[in-house]
Amino acid sequence: MKNTSIKVRIATSNVLLAVLAAGILISGYENHRQSNDLRKRIAILQDQSTTLQGDVSKLQNLAQLANKPPAPVLTQSRDDEIYALQTVPTLSNVAIVDIQSKRIKASPFSIKYGTDPMKLQGFHVPAGWKPNSNAIESTLPYPWSTLYVQQFHQSFNADSFLYNIAALANFYKKTHDYAAIQPYVDYLVERLKEYSIVDGDASLVTYKFAYSFHDREMKPGWVSAYGNASILASLTYLASTAQRPELAALATKYFNGLHRFDSSHKLWVTSLDANQYLWFEEYPLDGEKKAGVLNGHIWTVFSLYYYAEACRTEDAVNMLNAGLTSLKRYLPAYRYPGRINRYDRYGDYTPDYFPKNTVDEERSLFAMTGDQVFRDMANAFMTDMPY
Repeated sequence: MKNTSIKVRIATSNVLLAVLAAGILISGYENHRQSNDLRKRIAILQDQSTTLQGDVSKLQNLAQLANKPPAPVLTQSRDDEIYALQTVPTLSNVAIVDIQSKRIKASPFSIKYGTDPMKLQGFHVPAGWKPNSNAIESTLPYPWSTLYVQQFHQSFNADSFLYNIAALANFYKKTHDYAAIQPYVDYLVERLKEYSIVDGDASLVTYKFAYSFHDREMKPGWVSAYGNASILASLTYLASTAQRPELAALATKYFNGLHRFDSSHKLWVTSLDANQYLWFEEYPLDGEKKAGVLNGHIWTVFSLYYYAEACRTEDAVNMLNAGLTSLKRYLPAYRYPGRINRYDRYGDYTPDYFPKNTVDEERSLFAMTGDQVFRDMANAFMTDMPY
């Protein structure tokens, strides 16, 4: 009985040992299989890591290139260096208008009339002034410029004409007595005609002395958009104030003078640049290189503002919009960061001789149009210079 029990126990033990051995074998196989799978996964991850490291290396190289300072830009002139500092604005709603059979760029502006950009309402006769038809020249509200009389031997200049006509218009506003100022107006108009050249339906203010601009000299008899602008604005102002159609008709002749382009007239004051932008030239220079005097162009735009306000013709509005569009496009080129703005675009940097006036003019342009570009440029110029 005991022997049988021992045999059974031995047999059972052998079975258990066999099962245990089988389990060990199975477990070993499974561990081996999992180990192989793990090695494969490790190999895949290592390959991915190598690829990723390569990508990271490429990205690091790109980042290094991005952080390198840009290669120096080769420039042909000092002007190129200056212009490279500026940001060229992108203009919206640029259209093409026809002026004198020329295709000219002009954005439509929402013009706000009544802003008086030339401050014509600020000119007045002296306190206690009384008209004296027997001594007109000696009792002009504003005597002729001493510079013009003494240095240029010319008893006429467009600015003095504007001051006097505006002062007489404001005197009329108070008195409503045109007969009192008419002898002065007639005298000023006659003197104007002495210093004007008539070209068909157009009149141009002329300067009967030689004048130098940079390396160029203009011979006696030269004309100027600036001069025509002063005449146009002041005549329009008085004609509108006193309701004088004969003065309005005369103003139109000087408006027509602004249609004299360099490409079609011997005497001219207006040009188109290569990109179809309109320029009113204070100093019309023959050849491709133009003066581009900033305040001369702005002053002419202001005169067109008064004329367009008075007559509202399509031609006047187109000329006004075209002049404003050129300013919106090119004003940044006149800025010299950290210094006074450029006076012109002809030669090397020449600072504006009256920079405060430029800031005021840009503010007036904003008041006229509501266009933010003009306010931004006024702030930029103000940042750069004493005021």
